[in-house]
Amino acid sequence: MRRIRASGPPAGLFDAASYVTEELDLAGGDVGILFSDGVSEGAGSEGLPLLAREVQGLGPAPAPQQVCEALMRLARRPQDGAALAPPDDRTVVAFLVEGSHRQPTGS
Repeated sequence: MRRIRASGPPAGLFDAASYVTEELDLAGGDVGILFSDGVSEGAGSEGLPLLAREVQGLGPAPAPQQVCEALMRLARRPQDGAALAPPDDRTVVAFLVEGSHRQPTGS
């Protein structure tokens, strides 16, 4: 699992916004997950570690829909003080890279 930090305002919000870009070497079978801060904040005080454990618990190649459902379920859990402020937006996008699987390296 690899985390990439986001930067800048939400995509599409401002015409002149700039973002840091990063290239990834993805292969068939890889799963990508993008989510808004409302999802990590909705996971409560455990935040990102809880989300990572949830995804890892789904197995080595979970279906994208399975990933989205699991993370949204965590983000919607009641939190202490939830009645004090409305929840932030919550968005999850997951994708599966199609094609041949990555070949093992090494001996």
